Amino acid sequence: MAGAVRHGAWLLALATLPVAACDDLRGTPLHPAVDWQRDIKPIFNELISASGRCTSCHGPGSFTGLDLSDVQLDAIYKIVGSYVVPGRPKDSLLFLKINCDAPPVGARMPPGAPLTRLQQELIHDWIAQGAYGEPDDPIPRQFIGRDGFESLR
Repeated sequence: MAGAVRHGAWLLALATLPVAACDDLRGTPLHPAVDWQRDIKPIFNELISASGRCTSCHGPGSFTGLDLSDVQLDAIYKIVGSYVVPGRPKDSLLFLKINCDAPPVGARMPPGAPLTRLQQELIHDWIAQGAYGEPDDPIPRQFIGRDGFESLR
């Protein structure tokens, strides 16, 4: 329920987001078959700036509430449903936070060192393609709950 409330709050803020405040990715080629393990997870774990990686601040027990680490559960299951709306990058807080100077909540991430255009494109295309994990993922996307946790079904 908390994930749905959080989702609803920032989704309402989308209506007031100035388009000019976001990087324009139009005209760039699509990246087919973007893979979570190969293309997306390394972005969170690579050295972005002197302050470290995304997971330096967004790790276990993070004060931000967003844990991009694989501690206890792969990060994909923590973000899909809460910060990522599969198939809809422009409705996904994760994408808006890395792509817009004035996202609906908080500030652009990572602070002081925006992701490269290629990194933004890959995250956009991964979300647009359904935000899937590994091809042999034992939990089909429809069984991931809104809160990002596994369904008990």
